[in-house]
Amino acid sequence: MNICEGADPESDLASQCELILEAGPGSGNRRSAAATGNNMGIQGAQSRISLTGARLQATNIESRLDEEDDEDEENGGGASAEMNFGRLSLFVTANYTDTERDDSDFETGYDEDLYGATFGADYRYSDQVTAGVAIGYSDSEADFDNSAGSLDTDNISLIAYGNFRPRENLYIDAYLGYAWLDYDSTRNINYELFVDDGVNPPVSLGTVSEVATGDTDGDQWFGGINLGYDRVSGPWTLSPQASLDFIETDIDSWSESGGGGLAQSYDDQSISSLTTSLGAQVSYALSRSWGVLLPQASIFYVHEFDDDSRTITSSFAEDTGNTALNYQTDEPDRNYFTAGIGATAVLANGIMPFVDYQALLGHDFLDEQVITIGVRVEL
Repeated sequence: MNICEGADPESDLASQCELILEAGPGSGNRRSAAATGNNMGIQGAQSRISLTGARLQATNIESRLDEEDDEDEENGGGASAEMNFGRLSLFVTANYTDTERDDSDFETGYDEDLYGATFGADYRYSDQVTAGVAIGYSDSEADFDNSAGSLDTDNISLIAYGNFRPRENLYIDAYLGYAWLDYDSTRNINYELFVDDGVNPPVSLGTVSEVATGDTDGDQWFGGINLGYDRVSGPWTLSPQASLDFIETDIDSWSESGGGGLAQSYDDQSISSLTTSLGAQVSYALSRSWGVLLPQASIFYVHEFDDDSRTITSSFAEDTGNTALNYQTDEPDRNYFTAGIGATAVLANGIMPFVDYQALLGHDFLDEQVITIGVRVEL
């Protein structure tokens, strides 16, 4: 075994190798999904959770820009334009994302809870142009299937965004952000080696139960542009939209600690995602004494152009020969849908609270739901 040949004779890795060699060629092992070689739960999840975090911040910014469009909709739908209180707006948005990732031949499944918030301020320079900046934060906790371990991810982002209306009912939304990423992982290593000659009952040579931990950093660029048109008919507004979004993520190389000699060192990663989204949102303006209520629903078809299957390289940390261990990630699901329902209240005091629910539909290996709440205040 090249790994054993490169191990320091006094190292924990050498002890693990001795146990494996003692079992001989007629041996086997019973192991959990996070045994010595299967680290794809962590490596694959790092990239996918990073994409989820970026999309969460994009969703928060898009929710803010939707508020800009909603106000124009209710003005255009017959409500009084006197409800425009000022050019400066402040907003805060919070959301919760629940993601379930199915197990596959290449990647370990996980359940993820992600909490995020975005704080921003923008200024309406004219009836055609609004621009602003926002700060976002998200915290993700993912637990891998079969008690294989966990991954915690923190994301701090800075985002610039804007809305441009070249014509009354035509609008262009855009955003560009940069994020700082921090990952903390725990990998549970559990397996049993045994001799099995095919005749006698298997003889156990010992059970390994270790925990390897690690942490690393990353950074991320993300941005997008959305083109939409408001077709107003009385209280109804139909808004067909087309958008293009990109995410570029870089994750630094890192090494685990602990693991009883089975800790691994991982090469850096670069992940790219480029998606288009085509669909429509429909809303209905309900005039009330206190303002206007805008219930709405949407559905979009999403196509992923990038985010291809990747080969991730690692080695055992105590292997001085740095024998490469190569792992493959899954191909992305190229085509799926997002659907949502929500409501916005445009109040007479310049406050606009809103709530939104979105879900992935028809995705090959992800089941995801996002709940978003927020409020915007015009000053």
